[in-house]
Amino acid sequence: MSSYLPSILPLIAWASVILAFLLWYLLKNRSLLAKILLLYFSFCLTFIILKLCLPTDLGTYDAKLYQSLATAISLQLSHDFPGNLPRIFYAYSAYTVPLGFLYFIFGPSEPLGQLFSTVLGLGVLYNVHRLTLACYHRQAANLAVLWVALYPYGWVIATTLNRDMPIAFFITLLFRLLAEALSDCPDHKCGKAAYIKGIAGVVYLTLLRPPLLVLCGLTLGVSLLIKNRGLFRSLNVFKPLKAILLAVLILATFSTIVWNKDRLNGFELTRRALQFTSIDNLNLRLESSEDADSAYLPGLRYGSVKDLILTLPLATCYFMYSPLPWQVRSPKQALGLIDSALLLLLTFYFLKGMPELYRRRRKLALLLLIFVVLGFGSSSLLQCNVGAAMRHRTMFFILMVPAAAHAFLNPSRRLAAAQSAAPVPCQEPQGGK
Repeated sequence: MSSYLPSILPLIAWASVILAFLLWYLLKNRSLLAKILLLYFSFCLTFIILKLCLPTDLGTYDAKLYQSLATAISLQLSHDFPGNLPRIFYAYSAYTVPLGFLYFIFGPSEPLGQLFSTVLGLGVLYNVHRLTLACYHRQAANLAVLWVALYPYGWVIATTLNRDMPIAFFITLLFRLLAEALSDCPDHKCGKAAYIKGIAGVVYLTLLRPPLLVLCGLTLGVSLLIKNRGLFRSLNVFKPLKAILLAVLILATFSTIVWNKDRLNGFELTRRALQFTSIDNLNLRLESSEDADSAYLPGLRYGSVKDLILTLPLATCYFMYSPLPWQVRSPKQALGLIDSALLLLLTFYFLKGMPELYRRRRKLALLLLIFVVLGFGSSSLLQCNVGAAMRHRTMFFILMVPAAAHAFLNPSRRLAAAQSAAPVPCQEPQGGK
């Protein structure tokens, strides 16, 4: 037991602070959201303690790398805080520097870093609730946040020393802010403030994972275009031609980025963001992801753009729903079938709920589809490994939860409405003649 004390004492200290805040939030609001946040935190904390007592390779990924970098940062800050501040920006500094400051305050404990991911998971739940509430009603928002909180693989991501949960936090924050910016609120300052926060979030998000710069930049650009409808109203052309102009603008932006990537490679962020725009780099990524036993589509290599287009449907299917039954080779991989089944069910309700979202919030639905479709498609061309696919697809599937939750509730709400509207049969008074 004494060997666990250096790790568990900082965990208990920080967990007590978080628990006190969640209890205060529950007493202040007494809402279902507050109860779900407390439940989610309890699950994740229990999972962290179990992993500490029963070491497992579940969800380890690059944990050792991030742990070593964050520990080095905390040691530098302990030795000379002001003098070493400019020297703590190693690789993956957008993630390791906040982690290093946390270790500097509480001590370099990996369970403490896992709890850091749990806190960001709480932020994801809050963002999903606000996003769903902006699109539908409180009942759908409560169901959406409950689904995300009870998602089993979400506990793995939220209790792992990895960048996936911070990325999911900033993506859900971006769409929550876009929902506010594209609302019909007459106060233009609200939309402007939401855009400023969203751009700041995208900047930090692309520092965490640079390839998202292109996808998030496109999403923000399209949102600005559809927000400023006067730009298209001033063009005296038909709607189909306006759509063609928008498509040409998007293609021109992508073409400019790809053709000028050698010039843009002078900047570190754009160099890392565009590292997969060449077929050679894509093949190198596929080759490196085949090292694990859970690789799918082994031997896949791209020779031309035509190969990318032909491979895209199958690669996207595997990326979204692996492991499939014929891919299972071990009991650990068999657990992944539960995740695949849940995501298939989520996709069904998402597709069922998208028409209603389009009717309610057409602009937001358009942005959501652009982000999800391009996200799944581009990510599928970079992956051929089940473990990496399960991590990277979560950030896109979370955005599908609001529409899916509303679609799930719709039949029961219609039935309740029909029953309440039905005439009540007259009953003869008792004891009457």
